[in-house]
Amino acid sequence: MKQNFKTAKFYPGYPVFVIGYCDDEGNEQLSTSTSSYTLGDMVMFGVGKGSALAAQVKPGKTVTLNYLSREQLAIAERGGFFSALSKADKAEQSGATFVASEDNLAPYVDEADLIFVCVIDDVSDDGTYLHVHAKIEARLCTPQLLDDNGNFIYEKLDVVLYEGDAKRRVYRFLEPDYVPGGSYLSKKK
Repeated sequence: MKQNFKTAKFYPGYPVFVIGYCDDEGNEQLSTSTSSYTLGDMVMFGVGKGSALAAQVKPGKTVTLNYLSREQLAIAERGGFFSALSKADKAEQSGATFVASEDNLAPYVDEADLIFVCVIDDVSDDGTYLHVHAKIEARLCTPQLLDDNGNFIYEKLDVVLYEGDAKRRVYRFLEPDYVPGGSYLSKKK
């Protein structure tokens, strides 16, 4: 029999990413999140309603979702743990190198291995969080993640996963081995 465990929240393992954006003055900013999912060219992500980012998310705005490896995790932590810092201090103290995306509307973090450039379609407010619906306009990656034919090399991607509840936060890491989809269909029970 399964046992109920009581907690205010639980995250079973979602990718950690840094949201890159420009504020109203055109300054590069970042915020860290772990709440997202993608379907085709659509991405949904959550933003705390009281965050600096919440004031900037609006339809038509471009943002970047930057997936960092374990070596760059300090950038993500500074973007997420130090929300009390002023916006300028937070971006500066993150150690991130910002690069303008091709559309020049949102910066991406150069240290990130995988980047989604997104245009916000809609934002809904549940009273505590903003739920951001965006269209992925471009997917960028470091050249080391592509083979000579331009195909993605999955075993080289080092995305950090976040797990946690109301009591504890931890990171999990992907291993380089993988199993092609459909491999378990032929296995006997």
